[in-house]
Amino acid sequence: MQHIKDILQSEVDKRKEEIIKLASELVKIPSVNPPGDMHEISNFIVEYLKAHGIKYESFEPEKGKISIIASFGNKDGKTLAFNGHMDVVPVGEENRWSFPPFSGEIKNGFLLGRGSSDMKGGIAAQLASLEILADLDVKLNGKVLLMLVPDEETGGLLGTKWLLDNNKVVADACITGEPSGPEVVDIGEKGFLWFKALVLGEPGHGSLAPFVGDNAILKAYKVIEQIMKLREIDVDQPEDIKPVIDSSAKMVDTILKKDGVGIVLKKPTVNVGVIHGGVKSNVGTS
Repeated sequence: MQHIKDILQSEVDKRKEEIIKLASELVKIPSVNPPGDMHEISNFIVEYLKAHGIKYESFEPEKGKISIIASFGNKDGKTLAFNGHMDVVPVGEENRWSFPPFSGEIKNGFLLGRGSSDMKGGIAAQLASLEILADLDVKLNGKVLLMLVPDEETGGLLGTKWLLDNNKVVADACITGEPSGPEVVDIGEKGFLWFKALVLGEPGHGSLAPFVGDNAILKAYKVIEQIMKLREIDVDQPEDIKPVIDSSAKMVDTILKKDGVGIVLKKPTVNVGVIHGGVKSNVGTS
């Protein structure tokens, strides 16, 4: 008797173009966060689930922050959850793109568009997995549960966290389809802290700087210098995962082809993402 894994792999191979087309259609939907309105993409996904007879529920704790939970199998055994986020980061300056940011075009073996890897491709794979199970009516000893969420790019409080806090999802294990590459299976993730710093000064004419006025941009520069020193903090690693971190750091060096970059697994990383200030080149900034 053919093993279920081989049956599923065979179906994936048969439906390769169909799955790629699904990913392309998802990329074409601009689910940018902020603002994070998931109505258009969630409607697309719901119609897809309906077309394949897959059971689903949706939740909207705040307007536009829509989560979808779909499942296949039975509740008597264990539950494996797939997790994916529907939102994508902003496109930035669109005129700097060499193609439309929501193109969805397949070119030279690549899927073009914002969110192709993070993570419309992962969502397409997860949806296709559920579709194949449903179409073949595979008899499982448990359940596969798919949770597609909003809000990941701005902290996830109204997506995955909300579902867990409100007992909408209970599972024995979870696979998140984030783009880490075939060489890497992530077993954990560092936390994060986002913050804004307001630096105040006193305006003065640029011809008299720095003797008159108190330039806030120069003060902000000093603040940034101190913030960047956070990278030097030594982190106490739990003894039981030190070997994993050490081996993973070497793998990061290899994958990124840059010696020493694996240190990001052992120390905090710091990024200054946005800065606003100033009104005119010859006026000191307040």
